[in-house]
Amino acid sequence: MPAHHYKPIDILGWLSLALLTIAISRYSNIDLTVSSWFYDASTSSFPLKDTFLFSRVFHDGTRKISTGLWLLCCFFTWRSRRTEAFFGWLFVVVTALLAVTINGWFKHHSMHSCPWSLTEFGGSADYFRAFESLPAIPGPGRCLPSGHAAVGFMWIPLIYACTLWRPQHLRKALLIIVPFALFCGGIQVARGAHFVTHVMWTAVICGITTSLSFHAYQYRAYVGTALSHIGKRLHTETVR
Repeated sequence: MPAHHYKPIDILGWLSLALLTIAISRYSNIDLTVSSWFYDASTSSFPLKDTFLFSRVFHDGTRKISTGLWLLCCFFTWRSRRTEAFFGWLFVVVTALLAVTINGWFKHHSMHSCPWSLTEFGGSADYFRAFESLPAIPGPGRCLPSGHAAVGFMWIPLIYACTLWRPQHLRKALLIIVPFALFCGGIQVARGAHFVTHVMWTAVICGITTSLSFHAYQYRAYVGTALSHIGKRLHTETVR
């Protein structure tokens, strides 16, 4: 097992990205402006929404690629079960699934609707910014954060795993995963399914989930000892 422990300062980066996302949503028109680039006012629609390239190839294709890669990681986890690499693969598999699940939970409970459902883009729902009060017609909701962007950002755990188990592959992981994640998010922005900040929130959620999991793994011995002491103290107080 790797002996090096990284301090959890990376969480500050993810929190900074969260603050930037809030600022963009509340105090700028970047979301509306970028989405307007892909909107055709003459047809009141997003032309790329249902095209074969963006819908079938890019959207469905990237999802199938990530699903296949995750299953492949499961196989590598099983195959390396008697080696040191087992913990790295297990971290990637479990944390990637956890990140997608948490991101999906937030999306399911969101009151924000997709751009193609808003009045600004031919729909009937009212647009509102982050942490604003609910408008009269919020629409169907369930659109923040971006679900499909998680297909790419779910691989942030692989970047973290490389820092601890395979640092020689860290640069390669960054050069592949970051563009892939941005591409997955960009697909949905172009189709009118999400705003830029929706994609940014996905990155924040997957990043924070990964960071907390990573440092919990690193300091699990300390956490276990602390919980043991707390348990003993509670038991002693109960006996008294």
